[in-house]
Amino acid sequence: MTLKLPPGIRIKVFEGRDFLTFLLLAPALALIVAVLAQGRTQWWTSQPWIAAALIVAIILLMASIFVEHHRANPMIQTRWLGTASTIRFAIGAMGIRFLLSEQTYGATGLLRALGMGPDQLQPLYAVMLLGLVAGIGASALTFNQKTVIPQILLSVVLIAIGSFLDWNATSLTRPHDMFLSQLLLSCGAGLFMGPLLLVGVMSALKNGPNYIVSFAVLFGVSQSIGGLAGPAALGTFQQFRQHEYSAAINAGVDPTNGVVAQRLEMQGQVYGRVMTDPVLRQAQGVAQLAQISTREAQVRAFNDVFLLTGLLALLLLSWSLFHVIRLAVAAKNNPPAPSGPQTGGAVSI
Repeated sequence: MTLKLPPGIRIKVFEGRDFLTFLLLAPALALIVAVLAQGRTQWWTSQPWIAAALIVAIILLMASIFVEHHRANPMIQTRWLGTASTIRFAIGAMGIRFLLSEQTYGATGLLRALGMGPDQLQPLYAVMLLGLVAGIGASALTFNQKTVIPQILLSVVLIAIGSFLDWNATSLTRPHDMFLSQLLLSCGAGLFMGPLLLVGVMSALKNGPNYIVSFAVLFGVSQSIGGLAGPAALGTFQQFRQHEYSAAINAGVDPTNGVVAQRLEMQGQVYGRVMTDPVLRQAQGVAQLAQISTREAQVRAFNDVFLLTGLLALLLLSWSLFHVIRLAVAAKNNPPAPSGPQTGGAVSI
């Protein structure tokens, strides 16, 4: 009531057949979300319901696309979603959200594996919040038509730098050792969202207000799927690498080796006051050494996750720069025709 807004454009875009699309699309996305959320926990090839859920999801998705593609007034513009520019936008939006899983899964997962609890992680979360606010503020203060693409590219650069900074983690890494890297990642997270939304909205509005619904679906799905696919893929990769490192470390643990025997004896001496049986002390020492080797394997596997995230960020940056340069060269070689009435001659498109 205090600030009167001017009347906006009101267009009736929803129809009765939209409910059919929703009934087909919503369960399909829910099944994909369930698979991504539970696949790593229950393991991809161990549960039959995962394959059944994916089959049903694909069928429902194809059915919803078929229904929308042959409607006179579709709710979701399938032809626009299939254009090269829209596909590039979806890949970029999903890719950035995927890369940010280095923060939600990689950094916090490593620290939890090293025994860090919620109280010890609070300062790190405070730094993440500070970085997010700083990224949003920097994006808002420097935002204009010319800085939209540079801001998105800068966010990818910050993600890459933060991932490579975490690459040298050890079993002695603590939350304060990750302040700088997570600050950069949080700044990247706050920096890309506004420009990405504007790019998508402007691309949709070029075709008409009816395309806003399609953009909302595209953006929401890309962010949700990217946010879930990141931990699922990185977690699967981390488990594979951990098993390989654990096997390699344990293969070198030979009790007949003097160094290993001395380490086992040291591990067993910890329980000397409570265990008088030397056999039990040795068994406990072997168990303690196995726990240490597992921890070291986890650290090395998380380092591989950080390296993979950094390389993927560089790949996304190179791909984005290639298309930005290509579009800039095309716009320079083919400048837009001057507006105004044309007299005589033919106009080629």
